Amino acid sequence: MTRAEFIKLCGIVGIGMPVLASCSPTKALAGSSGVNKVIVIGAGAAGMTAAYLLTQQGIEVQVLEASTRVGGRIKEVTTFADFPIPVGAEWLHVEKDVLGEIVNDPSVSIEVPTTPYDLEKDPALMDGEPATLKDLGFSVDQKFIGTTWLGFFKQYLLPSIREKIQFEQVVNAVDYSGKAWRCGQKAEEFSKRTRSSSQFR
Repeated sequence: MTRAEFIKLCGIVGIGMPVLASCSPTKALAGSSGVNKVIVIGAGAAGMTAAYLLTQQGIEVQVLEASTRVGGRIKEVTTFADFPIPVGAEWLHVEKDVLGEIVNDPSVSIEVPTTPYDLEKDPALMDGEPATLKDLGFSVDQKFIGTTWLGFFKQYLLPSIREKIQFEQVVNAVDYSGKAWRCGQKAEEFSKRTRSSSQFR
């Protein structure tokens, strides 16, 4: 995966990653830059994806999550019906092959059923007036069947990073004083200047 592909993928899943966007590709992180450990703050969509892609490149990752669960803003309700109901991110606004791009492993078969909306008929509102999804500029729009965005992350990304996540680790501040932190700084040095409500190793 190239740096450009990595940044594009981060954008697709809604990741704001200023640190990684300014770095070399993940392969370079594992090699010439000398990075051997990365601390990821948060186990939402961005954090899980970052930890997963870095782990694929052989980089040791530690994820600090403030809550007791993964997902961040993507959630699902499983007690209301006999299928999960998405709460938060719900639709897939691009082609379904983006799921394979996120998993980034051609040997993995992605089996996530989706159904498209009818862009000409399905109703929407624009400035309070009835419109179609096509009127709103969508060329692709679909929803998951029997799963959710969170279900996708739990099935395909979480298994390889679950043990790397520490829950109830509230990061109160990141100290950037002194020598500015930049890509390539050893994680041990960075972690000394990152403090959580309970200490982490």
